[in-house]
Amino acid sequence: MEPDIVFDAAWRLDEYGVAGEVIPTPGHSSGSVSLLLDNGEAIIGDVVMASMLFPKRATPPRIAWDLDRNWASLRALLDRQPKIVYLKDILQSDEFNEPKHILPLALGKDIGLHWLLSFYPFLFIAVALLLHYGQLRVSFYFMWGFSLLHLLALGSVLYLAPGIFKHHPKLYQEAVFGMYPQGLLKAVKPYTEDFPLATPSYSQSAILDYYSGKHVLVFGPGSYHARQDDMLTDYADYAHKGIAILSFRADVSEYAKYFHRFTHIIIPFHGTQFHLGVGIDFKYALYKKDVIDPVKRKYYHIPSWLPHGECYMDSR
Repeated sequence: MEPDIVFDAAWRLDEYGVAGEVIPTPGHSSGSVSLLLDNGEAIIGDVVMASMLFPKRATPPRIAWDLDRNWASLRALLDRQPKIVYLKDILQSDEFNEPKHILPLALGKDIGLHWLLSFYPFLFIAVALLLHYGQLRVSFYFMWGFSLLHLLALGSVLYLAPGIFKHHPKLYQEAVFGMYPQGLLKAVKPYTEDFPLATPSYSQSAILDYYSGKHVLVFGPGSYHARQDDMLTDYADYAHKGIAILSFRADVSEYAKYFHRFTHIIIPFHGTQFHLGVGIDFKYALYKKDVIDPVKRKYYHIPSWLPHGECYMDSR
C-alpha cells in the first residue's frame, strides 16, 4: 500500500481549504501526526489520553511506541501554544462523521486488544470490595514479598547477563541481542547501508526498529505477531531491489531462492555470532507465491457471511 502523501515536517493544508497544518508527533506510534488550526484549535490523537481514574486529567498514552518521543512531541505541540485541544471524542462528532470539508482527518488508530488493560483498575477495586480487611492485609504483604523476590531475581539476572547464559548458546545469543542491539546494528551497518534491514521475527524487527529509528521489515511468514508488519510493508515495492536479512540462525541461506544473488555473511559479536543474508534483485512473484499467499489464506480468510471492509492485503 503506497501512501498518498509522505512528509516529515510541518505541512500546510491551505490547498485543501483548511487553515492549519499537520505536524509529525511520533510517540504513540511511529507515524502519529497532529493537526493544528490557525485559530488555535489542535487535534492531537493519542499524544495524550484521558486518565482512567481522573477523566479530567491528561496522561501519556498507556501504550506507546516510544514514550520519550511522545514527550518530545507533546513539548513541540505546547510550544505552539494551542488554545483548545481535542482528543478522540472529535471522531464521534457529527462534524467528522458527516464532513462538509474537503479533507476530513482522523488522527487515531485502534491497536488490537490493549484496551482490555483499561479494565484492570476495576478488577482491583472489585477484589478490594470482596475481601475483608484481614484478607487484604495478608494479600498486601504477600504481594509485597512476592514482588520483591521477582525484582531481586530480575536484578541478579541483569547484573550477571549475558555471561550467566554462556553455556547455553541459544539463550546467550538472545541475551546479547537484547542487551546490545545498538552495537549489533553498528556491526552490520557496513553491509546494510544500501539495503533495507529485515529479520525473520517481529520482536527482533521491533527492537532493531526502535534503536535504529528506521523501519525494519519482517521477512518470511513470521508468527501472528508479524501481521503488524503486513500493514507497514508491501513487498511489491521491493521487487528487483536488495534486502539485508539478519538472523540468529545459519539457515538464513534458505532465503537465497528469493533473490538472483545472495551472500551469507557471519557477524561475530560479543562471543556469539549472527547471520546476515544480503540478497540482490528480489524475486517478488516467488515470494508472493511462497509467503504472502499462504499468509493471506491463514490469517486473512474472512468468511463471506461476515461483513468486512477493504483490507490492505486484498490487493497483494
